[in-house]
Amino acid sequence: MKAEKDKKTGKWLIQYRYTDWQGKRRKSTKRGFATKREAEEWLRNFLIKYQSDRLSLEIRRFHERLAWGIKKSEMENQQRKKNKSKNREMER
Repeated sequence: MKAEKDKKTGKWLIQYRYTDWQGKRRKSTKRGFATKREAEEWLRNFLIKYQSDRLSLEIRRFHERLAWGIKKSEMENQQRKKNKSKNREMER
């Protein structure tokens, strides 16, 4: 997370690392900023947006897993009820 001046163009660039949606560490560079402050502000905004998107993705995954777990347990309960009724019929 380092802002520095590009020797070729004379503009500012920022190098940063982040963890992508698959959990892999990534390194990236964004170039062409007029000032160091502008480059650092872009990075702050990027990280805020990226982290909020990632958090919403994790929340969505959690809800999907929770919903699947509830659905699965309901299906298992229905199956148990069917098995109990079959067993009762066989006992008669």
